[in-house]
Amino acid sequence: MTYRTMAKLYQRMDGKIGKDVRVLADFVEIFCRENHRHQSRETFTASDANLRLALDDCAPVVCADCRKLLQHSISKRIQCPHDPKPMCKKCPTHC
Repeated sequence: MTYRTMAKLYQRMDGKIGKDVRVLADFVEIFCRENHRHQSRETFTASDANLRLALDDCAPVVCADCRKLLQHSISKRIQCPHDPKPMCKKCPTHC
């Protein structure tokens, strides 16, 4: 996705999506810490103000692979058309 497309997505974040993004970030950080111990990790830098706000300025520390996973999962969560969002495995729309 381009930067402009991502910026439009981040504008769609509300309180519920922001909470889900924080939970995603926590899960990915824990997974990375436990499974990628020997890889170099850096702080996930959020380029958008809405995303920084959603993460409460507590950016996770993850490896490069987990950074890509987190970016992908955030974009998928923001694009989810369902409200309330179902569990992915029970969702009728497989993105």
